Amino acid sequence: MRLYPIDYRYRPRHQQFRKHQWIEVGLSAKRSDVRQESRFPALDSIRILVRPLSTGEAWRARREIIDLMPHHTFKELENLNETGKVSLGIVRPTRVLDLEVKPDKAEWKPQWQYLFEELRLFNPKPMKPLRKLPYKFTYVFECEDSDEPHRATIKDWELRVL
Repeated sequence: MRLYPIDYRYRPRHQQFRKHQWIEVGLSAKRSDVRQESRFPALDSIRILVRPLSTGEAWRARREIIDLMPHHTFKELENLNETGKVSLGIVRPTRVLDLEVKPDKAEWKPQWQYLFEELRLFNPKPMKPLRKLPYKFTYVFECEDSDEPHRATIKDWELRVL
């Protein structure tokens, strides 16, 4: 599921969940978003159920869950997006060739600026702006159904350069 908007940095501490952590939250379909996985969370209903899954034993607990999910090639996922508006999925490449890091604009795209404005509707307190990294990150990889490498841009809002 894609849950948004979530004003994570402004949620009470007891609602600040982490990646790989089970939560319970009320959801409704986001009418303006045609992507199959998008849901609008009832923010005040967020309840953290357990600690984040361990990274011990080579991430075994996390890996077991991911291995149970459907895996696709890049072309299969593209086809699912065209036919069923599926926009999230797991691609298991046969080989990772590169991670490209290139300069990018220092400002957010207008549609992302809109999301920030949408978040402000839910929180009347002044919001600290989320700084955009002036870089673009792209995986270059091969899948079993293509002779040509694929390119996938990383669009994780938590991505940062140390």
